[in-house]
Parts: sequence; C-alpha cells; structure tokens
Amino acid sequence: MTEQVTRRTVVGGLAGIAGLAAVSRARAADGDPADLVRRLIEVAYGDADVDTIDDVAADEWVPSDPADPPGREALKARIVANRQAFSVLWKTWTVTVDEAFATGPSAAARATLVGTGFDGTHNSLGVVMIAHADGGKLVSAWSGTSELRAVGTPTP
Repeated sequence: MTEQVTRRTVVGGLAGIAGLAAVSRARAADGDPADLVRRLIEVAYGDADVDTIDDVAADEWVPSDPADPPGREALKARIVANRQAFSVLWKTWTVTVDEAFATGPSAAARATLVGTGFDGTHNSLGVVMIAHADGGKLVSAWSGTSELRAVGTPTP
C-alpha cells in the first residue's frame, strides 16, 4: 500500500473535508486493515462520524482497556467521549494520518492532532494505533499518545 497523508480541519465538531470520507469509505470497503484504521482515525475521530464505526469495526469489538465495555456501540461512545475532551481543550483541531500500513490482518497508523486553544495557543498530540482485522472489519485496537506539546506562537 502506498503511504498517504490526509489533513482534515474540524471546527466546532463539524467535518472538515466531506469528499475524503467517500474516498476513504471506498478504500475500506475491501477490508484492507490499513484503510480501516485510517478511516477509524480520519472519519470517526477526525470528522465525528461515529456511524462509520458500523463500516469498519466488528460487532464483537474488543477494547484494549479491560475497563472499557466491549462491542461496537461501546466504541462509538468512547469516541464521542474523547471528542468531547478535545472540544474542552481546543476550539479547532486538525487530524493528520501521517502513515498507515498493514501486514496481513494487522495494521498500524501514526497520526498527529494539532489544535488551537480558546486562548489562541497551538498544541500537538501524537497518536499511534495498532489494530487487528478479521472478516474485513477491525476487531481490536491499541492506541498510545505522546505528551501534549506547544507548537508555535499564539494566534491573536
């Protein structure tokens, strides 16, 4: 698979680039694990389109944190909660999938979130996701984040 970088800007929780969702949906339709992970990050997290979870995650979704409940609906609730946390921190943010690749049923992606705070400051957060697919859908994923870092100078 060829590496692709996609940038999306999310303002007030609304989708940034709607056309890319359709392209991503078509690529993920064949069940390629790298495209499924990319779509999970770009569309579900980046665009707040939790309905895309129905397309990319199995009903039997297994969370990496044993404290989280299993299942696709629980994953949707987790994404909504994470986005609510970001909306407290940033008024706008951009999700960039820097790279995604797959080996067999396993895939990994590295993404960067860059946000503008309500005070005009800019921060970034790195994310790594490792996921596993079965039957054309993701069945589990683990993710980790970097420390929140200041970027540049405040915007007036």
